[in-house]
Amino acid sequence: AYAASVMVGMRVAVMPVFYTQEIGWTDEHYSQIEGGIGSIAGVVGALIGGFLADRLGVKPIGTASGVGISAFCVAMGVSEELRASAMFPIVFLLGTTFLISMMTVASFSLFMRLCTAAVAGTQYTLYMSMANLARVSGAGLVAVLEEAGYRTIFLVMAGAIIVPLLFLYPIREPERAAEA
Repeated sequence: AYAASVMVGMRVAVMPVFYTQEIGWTDEHYSQIEGGIGSIAGVVGALIGGFLADRLGVKPIGTASGVGISAFCVAMGVSEELRASAMFPIVFLLGTTFLISMMTVASFSLFMRLCTAAVAGTQYTLYMSMANLARVSGAGLVAVLEEAGYRTIFLVMAGAIIVPLLFLYPIREPERAAEA
């Protein structure tokens, strides 16, 4: 989960600069998309992610979200034609916001299930603290990769979101209590 949160931190740090300097959007246009309809995409992603995680399980939803985010990042990183298009930058922003919300809800659900009752508050707080630290690390990583260019930044983001998936399936989730 640390690596996934690194990617989120990278996204938060790089997107405003990338969209204004590389894509050519104004600050206002970026803010309107990211903060307006992007907020709606995030809420919808969280609601759908929670519903699907409850029905299908947190691992499949986390995996699908991570793979989708990675695919978006690879596409944005390697395709100058997509970057130059009128539609893909919007699809990228909304799609990654939607999928990050789905992944976050699935991750939180998994974290809660992994907590031991006697120390659940402390354990869950540790998970959340690590996620926050990872986001700050991601922003720092963007500064380190700045000279390498956007292509490299997006490819590192794509890889960072996939790394946790390698460790997800060996995790054995505790059995859920029988529903009344």
